[in-house]
Amino acid sequence: MENLHLKNLTKTDIVTATLRYIAAIQRKNKKNKVIYEKQINDYFTLPKQFDMKNDFHLANIFHHITTLIKLINLNRNYYNNNMELTLRKEIYKYFKNIKEYENRIVPQVKEILKQPTNSKQLAEIEIAYSNYIYVDKSFVPEIKQIIDILNIYAKHNNKTKKDIIKIYKEYCGYYNHYKYVYLENLEPNIKDYNYIYPINIPIKELSKQIKHDDLLDQLIEVD
Repeated sequence: MENLHLKNLTKTDIVTATLRYIAAIQRKNKKNKVIYEKQINDYFTLPKQFDMKNDFHLANIFHHITTLIKLINLNRNYYNNNMELTLRKEIYKYFKNIKEYENRIVPQVKEILKQPTNSKQLAEIEIAYSNYIYVDKSFVPEIKQIIDILNIYAKHNNKTKKDIIKIYKEYCGYYNHYKYVYLENLEPNIKDYNYIYPINIPIKELSKQIKHDDLLDQLIEVD
């Protein structure tokens, strides 16, 4: 986290907890890592009845936030003394997007859990929730956030679209992992996500996909 002055992190909000979590990983401080993992997980409405591992979710968070740090550092001359404030705003925006995404399906989970459920039914709900939140998640908001930062960098450093795509591929792992990206499912039905991955792939397309290259072409604002 070079060039970012993070000494005065005294708050216990989600942004600070995340920065401390990343610092704990980088410093190999297992004790603090566990503490801040819990704070991050508590931010989400993960039903307490679920015995779900959050490693995948936390890995996504770590990857995205460290990418934001790198890109803000890349454009340090533009942000000048506002680098930490910019980073905090971007982290908050990121978590707000995730929360909104989760909240589209949480009411359905809560409604089902109001009824008596046996262990099999609970497992099915957990699988559906996990598929929606993790496996079939749309990364369009995350990619857009990264490209928004790179658009600013491009305009203040005379960079071309080709330059931005090169930087994006170098700094961001999304491109290497996803040739196609799910568009956001604004009205998800939890029943559609009840399948075992990757053995039984659902026949119904959960949400439309877009080629990663086409998405970048839409989002990048320079030629």
